[in-house]
This record gives sequence, structure tokens and C-alpha cells, in this order.
Amino acid sequence: LARLRSALEKERDGLRKQLAGLGQELKELHQSGAEEGGFGSHPADVSGNTYLEEVQASIMDTAQETLRQIEDALARMDQKTYGRCIDCGTAIPVERLEARPYAARCVPCQANYDRMQRERVGR
Repeated sequence: LARLRSALEKERDGLRKQLAGLGQELKELHQSGAEEGGFGSHPADVSGNTYLEEVQASIMDTAQETLRQIEDALARMDQKTYGRCIDCGTAIPVERLEARPYAARCVPCQANYDRMQRERVGR
């Protein structure tokens, strides 16, 4: 458990630094796009900046979601519920926790959750 906590804390700290850097880059991209958005700017340049902003924002969203999952896992450790599936309560195999220390569900429940998410988005 201590090894998994250490791995989670290390990954959390790395994601926080990454998010800070990405936020600064996104801010700079936005500012440069605003400065270049006036007369004389080539539409391809403006379009390229918009695309880069969207990519950065998508990367940030993914990193923020992973950070949330890590913080949730650390909270489950503190509450002594870590390693148990949040849906069915069964023990999550150690191999799964070692591969993905912030896993909150056992494999069958995760597969069911993913399927339900795909169906919800597909509607």
C-alpha cells in the first residue's frame, strides 16, 4: 500500500506540474492568436492557432481527469476503502492496482461502466 501511495503521489505531483505548464502554454497561444487575429493575418495561421488551442485544452482535460482519479484513490486510501471496487465492493486484483493505481473498479465493473458511458454518449 505504501508503494502504491508513493506512486500515486508522484504521479499527482507530476500532473500538477504538467497542468501548470499546459495552462501557461494555452494562455500564450491564446494571447498570440489574439494579437495575430487582426488585419493582415493569414487565415491558415489563425486556424493553426485555434487547432493548437483545442489540442492543448483536450490534453489538459485528460490530465485533469487523471488527477481527479488519483486524488480520489488517495482519499480511498485514507478512508481504508482502497482496493475495493466502488460498484460491487469486491477486491480489485493487485495486478490491476499495480498497473493502474487509481483504478476504482474491478475489471468487470469497469467494462460495464465503459459500455454505459459509450451508450450514453451515443444517444
